[in-house]
Amino acid sequence: MIQHLIHVNYATILIIALLITFVFSNKTFTKRINNLFINSIFCVLILIIADSIETWTASFDNPTTLRIIVSAIGYSFRPFCILNIILIVIRSTKINYRLLYFPTILNLFISFSSLFTDLAFSYSSDNQFVRGPLGYTAYCVCIFYLLTLIIITILYLRERHIYETFVIFIMFFIASLSLILEVIYMFDGFINATFAVSITFYYLLFHTQTAKKDPLTHAFNRRCFYEDASHNFSRIKGIISIDLNDLKKLNDNTGHACGDIALCTIVSVIKKTLPLGCTLYRTGGDEFMILCMKYNQNELEEIITKMRLAIANTPYTCAFGLAMQSNNDSLDSLCAKADAIMYEDKIRIKGVVR
Repeated sequence: MIQHLIHVNYATILIIALLITFVFSNKTFTKRINNLFINSIFCVLILIIADSIETWTASFDNPTTLRIIVSAIGYSFRPFCILNIILIVIRSTKINYRLLYFPTILNLFISFSSLFTDLAFSYSSDNQFVRGPLGYTAYCVCIFYLLTLIIITILYLRERHIYETFVIFIMFFIASLSLILEVIYMFDGFINATFAVSITFYYLLFHTQTAKKDPLTHAFNRRCFYEDASHNFSRIKGIISIDLNDLKKLNDNTGHACGDIALCTIVSVIKKTLPLGCTLYRTGGDEFMILCMKYNQNELEEIITKMRLAIANTPYTCAFGLAMQSNNDSLDSLCAKADAIMYEDKIRIKGVVR
């Protein structure tokens, strides 16, 4: 059994070992995020062990309780691996994630009912697998979670960087392919390797994306702004410059904690207002930029109006400046134009020069 475990899962186990080392040595993420990744890793590890024991017990002449137990574990943990990825994706949303556990719990009871019934599966007297009337429940739950993953990714697309969204779609594709290969062709180890590689790659991407985020507001930072703007300059339709009014006065009179609340509030309000194709960046203390990859000037002015109306429901005000790209613009000149228009707006709002 140990030889089979190593032979079939060597690369997967190596990936898991390296990822465990990385997670436990990394202090960048919150405890909750690290725990979600650790849970995902150990789910895959349990799957590998259970599947290896099941393969070993399949060589027996007669069915055993051990084979039923490890088979039930395998069926139970497959959906749970995908659920853990979903929980990582919805980490900053207000979705009631507890409801997502229900299909997994239901599948767990159905899988372990094989100890007493043949609803999910059973084994014949010569130790041959027999699928029961609910034998595809685990795969149906996996499909449900994969579809949920895609729907959530689409719904919260504007809160994610394009690279994270792209990786989630790739994970969906390879996980779906692995499930199909496992069900139709009974390929051993495919789904486990897929989960291990997906979780590892997502962790590395997550680590990279965290470095691109402002730690206070979780908007993308100044470095990310210049990287994205430089790489996609030909696609930029316009840039919106934003400045939070009176942040220094707020910090001096009420303390920096209140200033931090103001910044986080503004970012939250703007994110909810921005459509797809527009990305928010914090480029300075109270300064923000929005890269607009689509929409004409009238449409972007309407977006600014919506942002003003949304911010009007808060105790704060912001100045806005919109600059549309022309053939002669460089990134610096486009940003300078947006800033100049923003300062004109600030003078209009405050009635004094900053």
